[in-house]
Amino acid sequence: MDTKNVIKDIVSDEIKLHCIVKGLFDQYDSRNSDKISTEELFQLLKFVCQESSWKPPTISEIRDIMKEFDQDRDGYLTYSEFKYLIKRIFMSSIDL
Repeated sequence: MDTKNVIKDIVSDEIKLHCIVKGLFDQYDSRNSDKISTEELFQLLKFVCQESSWKPPTISEIRDIMKEFDQDRDGYLTYSEFKYLIKRIFMSSIDL
């Protein structure tokens, strides 16, 4: 199965998506606060981009991402906000 089909399979299966997103969330929630900070998101996306041979985002781009996905405007991403972000990233990678 090619990468796009694997991603489609993950996005269409809530259990698979939850397992992947929860694993990333827990790994990068370094303070165990149940929230992802701007710095934690920066580290996570930097790692994902390195593994995918994509250009890593700048801290300014991370701040823009936070503004878009931080629905309650508390400066952090909750699990559900983070899940929505990751799902959007997966979906955009299918469209490449």
